[in-house]
Amino acid sequence: MRFLIEYKDFSSKEEKNKSLSVLDTFLNEHLIGDFHGQTFDSILIRFINSAPLKKKFKLKSLYKIIAEVEIEGNFTNNVKLNITDFQHGLSKVEEVINLVPQIEVKEELDFNKDKLLKSLKSIINNAPQTDEELKKYAKKEKEIIYLNTFRRVDSLIYSCKINPRPHY
Repeated sequence: MRFLIEYKDFSSKEEKNKSLSVLDTFLNEHLIGDFHGQTFDSILIRFINSAPLKKKFKLKSLYKIIAEVEIEGNFTNNVKLNITDFQHGLSKVEEVINLVPQIEVKEELDFNKDKLLKSLKSIINNAPQTDEELKKYAKKEKEIIYLNTFRRVDSLIYSCKINPRPHY
């Protein structure tokens, strides 16, 4: 399962959060090769900070293969890498995974939520626990992103093998 994390702060108009960027890399490093159903191969999480009162959070399918979930966040610093924002984002991922089955799709929903939650719980112990650990992890981020690209390709090949498209 691939994760895409986006960020939007309505008070400061910021669209980047350093801690969430590292969270994106961390999730993909550990989960990108796992297969959790054919319906969605990616989950797009859009964290909304300082949302207007009337903001409706999206919960939909994007391009028939991406689960798009907007969720409210409470992040403190967009520019500086900090463990508080990283851990807050990581805790919200479980909430997002539980929302994915509520997305309306035309075909039968083939999404193994329980397997993904189990995988998430197993990697939480590997997550950075202090600011120092997070900074060390962030220093290796470019290399990890590079390796995640290869994992993504391998998972797409595997997905095509187990669920081939019909020839017309």
